[in-house]
Amino acid sequence: MRMLHTSDWHIGRRFRGLDLLDLQAKALDWLIDTIQQEHVDVLCVGGDIYDLPFPSAKAVELFSTVFERLGSLQVNGHPLQIVMVPGNHDSAARLGVGSDLLRSNIHMRCNVAAIADPVDIRINNEHLLVYAVPFLDPDTSRQTLEQLTGHAVASSHADAMRAALELIEANLQQQRQADPHVAATMLVPAYVSGTHQVDSERGICVGGVDSVPASLFSDSQLDYIALGHLHTAQQVTIPVVAADQRPPIAQYSGAILAYSFSEATVPPRRGNGKQVMLVDFDTHDAATPCTVQAVDVQSDQPALVSLTDTVQNLISKEAPLHRDDWVSLTLETKGPIQRREYQQLGEAFHHILEKRVVYMDSKREYKRVVPEVATYADELGILESFVQYSYGRAATDAELKVLRTAVERVHAKQAASDEQ
Repeated sequence: MRMLHTSDWHIGRRFRGLDLLDLQAKALDWLIDTIQQEHVDVLCVGGDIYDLPFPSAKAVELFSTVFERLGSLQVNGHPLQIVMVPGNHDSAARLGVGSDLLRSNIHMRCNVAAIADPVDIRINNEHLLVYAVPFLDPDTSRQTLEQLTGHAVASSHADAMRAALELIEANLQQQRQADPHVAATMLVPAYVSGTHQVDSERGICVGGVDSVPASLFSDSQLDYIALGHLHTAQQVTIPVVAADQRPPIAQYSGAILAYSFSEATVPPRRGNGKQVMLVDFDTHDAATPCTVQAVDVQSDQPALVSLTDTVQNLISKEAPLHRDDWVSLTLETKGPIQRREYQQLGEAFHHILEKRVVYMDSKREYKRVVPEVATYADELGILESFVQYSYGRAATDAELKVLRTAVERVHAKQAASDEQ
């Protein structure tokens, strides 16, 4: 059986003020084509489908269109099976509205109480269990997990995940007694420690406190763990505690678009290296019950590039190479930059999304950094720049939480206004 693993669509997100809906639509068009061309049986989406709990009307329209197309797909003579879970950006309640009325091939799993009730997929003689786990906020999921496990669960992401795994492993053991060759995957948005983060991943981890240790999965009977939340495709190294043990493959698919300059590839390239995972299950092969193939997303998103130099060097040396890329510029100077120079930069580079000025002394040492609000800057970026400028330091996690809440409330009001 073949599964496609994707996550972090963030429909409705903006990049430094740029509307990304058209690029997201291209990426999702490509996804639908790939499902058909690669004969995918199961689609798993690991959270953060929307960028905000209260998405705009246009974001909802795009998702609804894509959802309808996916739900209607026939692959190899059978309906595509779709499994989705909400991430920390999604509103589980809103995303799950009407989930009991969905078609039999669409499984929107938003209820923590159902995590040990797998989506049971049988196609021809193949059998796959998908344990779909919504984002586990310890404060909101702990009571349910305590009721299901019968013991106390501490208020941390690690303990919430430990409790979820306890329930899943118990169910899987029963399932394998009935069918020793059933394949099993877990779909879950989470931050597993030891992985690479980028600055567009907002929200669930603070200084590593809310991370999940990879060692939690060492004793798992699962074949594949389909992870969401991190925006860079990467495999998680799971510690092996016994020589004869085979830990599951744990993999992040990453986002479908790049949402910050920290996600740029080296060297730069269109699409910014975003991927989905094709996973083939064959549990009759005890040594390799599943194989994973990464496939590059074809979104046509311009390459992201960060450049640092003087204005004239940027114009003469870098602009010919990166004229149509999305660029972040750090302007080195010994004195004020003139309006004419800014105009020349705007003519040389077609898409300047960020810029900042760095004042240097004669020894080329940075003396003072002046953050500039780019022509295209998102709301949170503007507020973060204001804190940096006002206090000479980055915003704290507590301050970012307050700022993010304020931005989300504004977006919620805008979305409500759009729908009226």
